[in-house]
Amino acid sequence: MMVFKLVRRIFHRLIDALYYEPRAILVLRGCELARGVRVEGDVVVTANGRISIGRRAHFRRGIAPQDLSCDAGAEIVIGPRTMFNYGGIVKARHAVRIGANCRIGSFARLDDSAPEFETRGPIVVEDDVWIAHGAVIAPGVTIGHGAVVAAGSVVARDVPANTLAMGNPARCFPLELVASGEGQSAGDASSRRGQELAGGREQAPGPNQAGAAL
Repeated sequence: MMVFKLVRRIFHRLIDALYYEPRAILVLRGCELARGVRVEGDVVVTANGRISIGRRAHFRRGIAPQDLSCDAGAEIVIGPRTMFNYGGIVKARHAVRIGANCRIGSFARLDDSAPEFETRGPIVVEDDVWIAHGAVIAPGVTIGHGAVVAAGSVVARDVPANTLAMGNPARCFPLELVASGEGQSAGDASSRRGQELAGGREQAPGPNQAGAAL
């Protein structure tokens, strides 16, 4: 069993080195790439500013391309081992900074100058954050370490670390409350509903499932 796992690991590393990494260099032209960046599907890149992508970041294949757009003088920074599902949009006129080990769901949108919001400014997503399907992150927002943004939520204010943000506009609930099922009345019910929404369209990937769906 151990030999089989070792052979499979070597095989996948070879595929990455011989196909996916060269493809990343081709598709992500104009970006600063660390080693091991994997691009499966299409990514539309407008790199008039600085786009930096960390080690073993992963862009998954799907029904729509991802969009990375960075204006002159702005920057997009994507941390190591962060995964993007199809249809995601990241646009920067100022800065969008995404930490390590994040999961950005299908059709999520991070735009630091989105016209429907009055605020303007950098978007910061700290490490180990999960942004689920179709969520929108407004300009100037910081998503704290380990937070979860439920599917379809519109986040117009900062999200503290280790909380669940859900709704439009999003409200925040402690993840401990969601996990334990403890609490009172409407807030408790909303927390449970947020957990369902966060997992409704997507399943969070396990620690060893680099290709899990978002």
